[in-house]
Amino acid sequence: DLIANGLAYSFTITDANGCVSAPVTGAYNCNCATNAGTMSLNTIQVCENQTVSAVFNNDGNFDGNDVGAYVLHTNSGTSLGTIIAQNSTGTFGFQPGMNYGQTYYISHIAGNNVGGAPDLTDLCFSVAQGQPVVFLQNPTANAGVDADTCALQISLNGNSGIGTGTWTVVSGPAGGNLSFANDQSPNSHITADLAGIYTLAWTLDNAGCTASDQVNIDFHPNNAGQMAAQTLTACEGLTVTAQHLGGQAYSPGDTVAFILHSGNGASLGTIYAQ
Repeated sequence: DLIANGLAYSFTITDANGCVSAPVTGAYNCNCATNAGTMSLNTIQVCENQTVSAVFNNDGNFDGNDVGAYVLHTNSGTSLGTIIAQNSTGTFGFQPGMNYGQTYYISHIAGNNVGGAPDLTDLCFSVAQGQPVVFLQNPTANAGVDADTCALQISLNGNSGIGTGTWTVVSGPAGGNLSFANDQSPNSHITADLAGIYTLAWTLDNAGCTASDQVNIDFHPNNAGQMAAQTLTACEGLTVTAQHLGGQAYSPGDTVAFILHSGNGASLGTIYAQ
């Protein structure tokens, strides 16, 4: 096997009788002119659908038959790890088999020209210490389905997903305000001070890789108005007519009715007639 320039070697000889010689060790410098140079060592972090361009310091040195290239690989030092991709530009995207959040490296390499690419078996083959790169997964946001309620309170139904989530108000009725019990909880309870349709956005942020989804919450007015505070009496066989004083607030599509029941206050008891 070939030994790369400058690497140490150690040999022993074993004869037919099993006798082993003293090791022969050393290192040989081929006086190679080939030098891949250096890369920026600042970590680059991008989202899965983006590309990353490594920064080469343009300080390499080639001999007469050398050529350079860039390699995306797994080793942090001046030798190649598992090679994932190779090109002449230093720009790479997320590749099949890679893992989100794992650190990979882009190195400039140099060696004898074989078919337009550096010969990885060249005794003077040179690898620059790679620039670290990390690809982050894009989150998927789901704010839940549109909902409506006759109260001014409701719980939301966003998804947990990847990263940190945040609720924001996109729009609402004029003069209306909406508050979140916890704007970073996907299931936050919300309270509005005015009926109407509020559009909310649920945004997931994975270290700068974001996704957002919207949901409409329709708070219907819930005010049947006021009845006259009077006790009505009538003999058997006769009828009574209650007095409605107004003050109601209805939503489109609401149905209005009067109910005879046994309850006291703003809740129904046993219903006898409607």
